[in-house]
Amino acid sequence: MARTNKVGLDFFSLDVDFYQHDKIKLVEAEFGIKGGYVATRLLCKIYSEGYFYKWGTDECLLLSLEMGAVGVSKNNIDEIVSGLVRRCFFDKRCFDSFGILTSRRIQEHYLLATSRYKNVVLVEEYLLVEIPSERRNISIKKINADINPINANINSINADINPQKEKEREKKKETVKKQTKKVFSEFVAMAEEEYDKLVAAHGVDFTRRCVEVLHNYKGSSGKKYASDYLAILNWVVGRVQEEHAKKCLPLFPKAQQLPQNKHNPLGDYDGTPVRSAEELKQKTLIIGG
Repeated sequence: MARTNKVGLDFFSLDVDFYQHDKIKLVEAEFGIKGGYVATRLLCKIYSEGYFYKWGTDECLLLSLEMGAVGVSKNNIDEIVSGLVRRCFFDKRCFDSFGILTSRRIQEHYLLATSRYKNVVLVEEYLLVEIPSERRNISIKKINADINPINANINSINADINPQKEKEREKKKETVKKQTKKVFSEFVAMAEEEYDKLVAAHGVDFTRRCVEVLHNYKGSSGKKYASDYLAILNWVVGRVQEEHAKKCLPLFPKAQQLPQNKHNPLGDYDGTPVRSAEELKQKTLIIGG
């Protein structure tokens, strides 16, 4: 069988229990049998064009014209489509963002049915399924990929001379520069702007000590942080401040008060009682030299 360049399908499979699905049953419960009929007609529209169908006022009018014989008005169709989207028969994101009717199940059926097509073009923003790696006949495009080459060149020239674009370009460069991390030790890296903030707040020596403390901790523990700068702010600064506080303590402990002689208020430092004024005089001479 020769391969084809067609986009839509000539036919599609419909499950025998289609009208027993809860989504369809709920729509029919709300809008009557017309709800299921509209859903089926919409599937025919979708598969005839591929795997999605642009939906708007004109499409609604055309479908109401086709279904006028069975008494389905434009307002009926609008309400039924809203009900189908609300119950996820059609994908809500695609409907709200792009105004199209599609679903994961529809796309799965379309990929299966087009396995022998020569080339299948899919829109990246509309995709709800993963593309099998073995599918070699599929190409992906973006919504705005098709641009007139002449207009593209003109836009390119205008972009170069547009001052607003230039400002945005410079702003992006600044953002990249801020996000670029500088290595301050084997295990510590942060943006240069972050390092400058630490220096401004605590001084160069204090900041270097913070880097050293964090470096030693990460190197010995294997710990990793999403942001070394935040780690320094969270606990390293406090640790270094404690170190500085300890260095500022007196070199010697507070002198202890010698016990008073319980036998004599004038007793000497070793607790020996003084027996006379002459002995006190002699002790004073000895101590004083």
